[in-house]
Amino acid sequence: MKLEAEVKIANNLGHVRATVFDHTMIIFDTFVDEAVRHQGHGAVLLQEMVNVARSLDCDKIVLHVNNKNIPAVKLYNRAGFIYQQEERHMELSLES
Repeated sequence: MKLEAEVKIANNLGHVRATVFDHTMIIFDTFVDEAVRHQGHGAVLLQEMVNVARSLDCDKIVLHVNNKNIPAVKLYNRAGFIYQQEERHMELSLES
């Protein structure tokens, strides 16, 4: 089962996009407009996505965050996300 769920705040202030696969929601895109950052909009978006994940019977939500993005790390920590050190990010550069 693969299903995409998207939640947006009113007036296009931001969005969170995720894919659900095998009872796991994978958040792959989070954005809050710079003009309204640090006003709680990210927390509202994240809580809406948690609600969607629960309604879809997900067991967990996963996401990748750059650990240098301190405001995002703090947001996810406040929401209850726990950093998983055993997971490693890998990438393949397609530039010559």
